[in-house]
Amino acid sequence: MDSTVSAWSAVYLRQTLAASLTVAPMAYAAYQAGTVVGRASVDRLVQRVGTVAVVRTAALVVAGALAGMAMAPSWPFAVLMAGVVGLGASVLAPLCLASAARLRPAASEAVLARLNLFNYAGVVSGGAVSGLLGSTGEFRLAYAAPAALALFVLAGARHFTQPPRTSGT
Repeated sequence: MDSTVSAWSAVYLRQTLAASLTVAPMAYAAYQAGTVVGRASVDRLVQRVGTVAVVRTAALVVAGALAGMAMAPSWPFAVLMAGVVGLGASVLAPLCLASAARLRPAASEAVLARLNLFNYAGVVSGGAVSGLLGSTGEFRLAYAAPAALALFVLAGARHFTQPPRTSGT
């Protein structure tokens, strides 16, 4: 999800949606702005509604926004959807890491190292697959595919562990 927007959004806006060279990088900027807002608000959201609800919502937001990018009628709409992808996707990795560390506290370093390796492989392969799909001349496919994959996160959301409640919050 991340590498599709970060690596290919400017090319998508330029080649598929006929954006100018000046406008094409705006999708990545919107994605990064969404990421900042998502990361800044995730802790309060988790405290208010719980990890599982936040992960479910984020997965739906990402799937919908990536589908929106795939079907974008114009570059301004695609830029907006890229920002929404950043908003949703930015909360998934930290919540996944935190939840994984809580699963096996005695081996949290090993769990986190394995998860980071898996994440890195996903970033590299996601960007490559998106590039291959886009090289067919249909960059819309490069956004439709990860939209479908985001639904797998939705299916696994119930397995995310809750952080322990602290008194006084």
